[in-house]
Amino acid sequence: MKLQRDIIIFKKEGSYSCFPVLEQLADGRLLVALTQREFPSHNSKGRLRLFVAAADGEHWQETTDSSLAPVWPGATGKFRCQLNGDMWLDIGAGGRGGHFDAPEVRPLSERLQWEAQRYITCDHEKDPNAFYLVGKELHVGRSLDGGISWQRQAISAPPEMLSLNGFRGLCLQDNTLLFPVGGQVDKPGLDLHTMEGATWQQYMARSTDNGDTWDWVPMLTDPHGFCTEEVSLLELGGGRILAMTRAHRPGPTGYLWQQWSADNGLSWSEPVETQVWGYPAHLLLLRDGRILCSYGYRFKPAGIRAVVSNDGGRSWDVANEHVLRDDGGTAAQGWGPAHDEVVKARGVSGSDLGYPFSVELAEGAILTVYYFTGRDGITHVVATKWWLEDNEV
Repeated sequence: MKLQRDIIIFKKEGSYSCFPVLEQLADGRLLVALTQREFPSHNSKGRLRLFVAAADGEHWQETTDSSLAPVWPGATGKFRCQLNGDMWLDIGAGGRGGHFDAPEVRPLSERLQWEAQRYITCDHEKDPNAFYLVGKELHVGRSLDGGISWQRQAISAPPEMLSLNGFRGLCLQDNTLLFPVGGQVDKPGLDLHTMEGATWQQYMARSTDNGDTWDWVPMLTDPHGFCTEEVSLLELGGGRILAMTRAHRPGPTGYLWQQWSADNGLSWSEPVETQVWGYPAHLLLLRDGRILCSYGYRFKPAGIRAVVSNDGGRSWDVANEHVLRDDGGTAAQGWGPAHDEVVKARGVSGSDLGYPFSVELAEGAILTVYYFTGRDGITHVVATKWWLEDNEV
């Protein structure tokens, strides 16, 4: 495997830059949308920044051309799609206070009253007089003029849901929209602070009318799920869809789960545990018909890895796992020792990294974009350009 390491897209001292979304534009250029935050947090909204590169992916520049990535002002661009010319949809879940994905910051004096209404709350990392209020709605932003103006629709989750977390959606060839969402299910006596014993319910939000209405299709129920979520989807044709799910349960687990749909997401098979360890996954159909699965790896040596399926996703060549990076393992600046201890108690590395996106370039190389924390502790967005052995140049 030939590697070209460390193509830095955005890195800044004192910033926590994460969760990139990679796209190939119609003109061949590459676009990355990423989130820049002032301190390590998976709750704060942060600032959306856009970067573009030529088709080879080797040199990146920031752009302010918002027409390249029309995004609702309160969203992070996690799932955007263009329908019928100038119509854009931007979809998220779990946000509040005008945000699609990020929870709302509220004064600490309100915390007990929200918890009494069975809302999940989280401590604020920096402000002891504030807390995060987690939402439980599906948010749909719609623009009919290429992102100049937006209309917003909020759709309540099923009533038993305590939270709603969305991941990367998919627009099928027939314009069916799929957006995986999940969260913890409420039950009598459940402690909202520890969530001990909570069941995780995963749905597929599905729309066949350009996002006007949505059905909640059950995917899986995990009675031991800490976060059985972050589902990656791949359309294979003939109604078949492959889903790879992060199954991060209590204890040192982390093998990806796999599911199938044969009817464009109307129903799903029971999940099967793969032998691929890492999370979350990104799936890419290569031009030769193979499937590439890339993922973050948080055991030592922590980094970014990928495997290939030669049989349409029925099995994965884990014996020939591709190691793109193995120099992770450093905690992000600002997390602090308490966070590290919690993470390590789950049996994984304290490094914050992963969430890759991969594309196949015209030259035959793979470009994998992800966020990473190196030895200097600066969490940044970076790409690795690499070739599968039989495609090396």
